[in-house]
Amino acid sequence: MSDFDMVIRGSLVGADSILEDGWLGVVDGKIAAMGSHSPPAARDYVDARGLWVLPGAIDSRTYIGGWGDGEGIGRASREAAAGGVTTLVDMPYEHAEVVASRSQLDAMVSRIEQGAQVDVAVAGTLNAEHGLRATKALADGGICAFSIPTFEVERSRFAHHESDLIKAFQAIARFGLACSMHNHARLTAGRNARQLLDAGKPGKEVLARANLALIEGLTTRLLCRVGAAAGVRMQAADVWSEQGHALCAHTRKAGHWVMIETCLRSLMLCTEDAVALLGGSAQDYPLLRSRQEVEALWRRLANDACTFVSTGYHARVDDTLQGPGRTPDYGPKLLLPTLWTGCEARGLSPTLVVRLLCLNPAVHFLLDDRKGSFDIGKDADFVVLAPGPSPVQPLASIGRPHSVHVYGTWRRGELVYDGRRVQAAPGTGRFLRARTPMAHEERSAKAA
Repeated sequence: MSDFDMVIRGSLVGADSILEDGWLGVVDGKIAAMGSHSPPAARDYVDARGLWVLPGAIDSRTYIGGWGDGEGIGRASREAAAGGVTTLVDMPYEHAEVVASRSQLDAMVSRIEQGAQVDVAVAGTLNAEHGLRATKALADGGICAFSIPTFEVERSRFAHHESDLIKAFQAIARFGLACSMHNHARLTAGRNARQLLDAGKPGKEVLARANLALIEGLTTRLLCRVGAAAGVRMQAADVWSEQGHALCAHTRKAGHWVMIETCLRSLMLCTEDAVALLGGSAQDYPLLRSRQEVEALWRRLANDACTFVSTGYHARVDDTLQGPGRTPDYGPKLLLPTLWTGCEARGLSPTLVVRLLCLNPAVHFLLDDRKGSFDIGKDADFVVLAPGPSPVQPLASIGRPHSVHVYGTWRRGELVYDGRRVQAAPGTGRFLRARTPMAHEERSAKAA
C-alpha cells in the first residue's frame, strides 16, 4: 500500500537552494514529504529527473475577471496553466465592474468558481459609490489586497486626492492588507507625445519629455509618503525607473513596508530592439525602455531590489503583433519561461525566479499558508521545466527564443497541463481567500 497519492522526482528549485535528485510526496493535494534520492512508493509517479521542478508560479497582476460573461477568467486560466502559473491575482483596474463592495466580490467569486482552471486571488478597490464603509466587508470576504490607480479620467471611480488617500490607507491598514497604486498614465503620456510630435519634435525628444518617468516618480512618491503616514503595507506597481526604486529604498530605510512590482514587458524588450525588429521609430513604443534602462532594471532584480514580476495581462487584449508600434503582451503563458530565459542569459540563479514568481508574491498577498514554496502542508502546486523552446508555444521574447518550456503543470496535485493541452476543467480552480495576518505581522509591517 502506497504512503502517497503521488511522488514527483527531479531537481527541486526553491527560493534559496536547489535540491538535485529531490522528490516531493503528495497526499490529498498537499505536500506531505520532501527528500532526495530513493523516493517512496506512491500511486502515481512522475519521473522528472534531469528537469527542473518549481513551485507553481503566481502572476501577481492580471485583469481577468470584471466582465459578466466570465470568459476573461477562462482565457487567463488556460494561458496560466500552459505557462506553469497555478495562481492568478486579479486586479480591479479596467474592469467593467470593479470590486468595490461585497456584492461585487461575491459575483467575482461566483465567476471564478464557474470558470477558473487555476486558483485565483482577488484584489479590491474603493470608489465614491461604496466608500470606505466597504473596506471591512471586502476584507472579511477574503480579498488579498487593495488597488488604487492614479491619474485616471474617471475620477469618481477611485479615491485620488491626498486627503481621500490617507483615509483610505488608514482604513486598509486596520486589516493588515497591502495597498498598491498603479502608474496608469497612458492617456497622459499619449497626449503629451502627440502634442510633441505635432510640434515637430524628434522621436528622442518625445520619449524624453512624455513624462513617463516623471509620472511613475510622482505616483511612487505619493504612495510612499501617504502610505507611510497611514502605516499601511504598500505595493509600488510597475516600477522600472531608478527614481522609483530609490524612493522605495528610502521608504524601506525609514522602517516602512513597501514592495516593488515590475512588469515583464519592462524587462524583455527594449526600444532599440523593437525598432530594429518591428519597424517604426522610437516614439512608436512609449511603454518600452531603452537598452540601458532595461539592463539597469535587471541589475536591480539580481540584487533583490525588486519584490516580484507580473505580466499586467488583460484577458481581452489581442496579443498578436500587427506591425510597427504594436509590442507583444506577455501573458501568463509566457511569464515563467520568459523570466527564466532572461535570468539564464545573465547568469542569474533559478532561485531568483522562485523568489520573484512564487515566494515573494505569496507572502505579499497573504497566500503563503498555501502557495509559494515546497513547505510541508502547502498546496502541491508545481511546474516542470525542460530545456529548449516548446514546439507548441509561441516564442516569448522577440529575437530571443525560450531556453526552457513547460513540460507539465500540477495544481493541488492534479495535472492541469500536459505539455500540449490544458487538462483541467472549468470550475476546478478555486477562489483563494487571503489568510488573516497574525498580530506580529501587523506590528512588524513597518520594519519590513
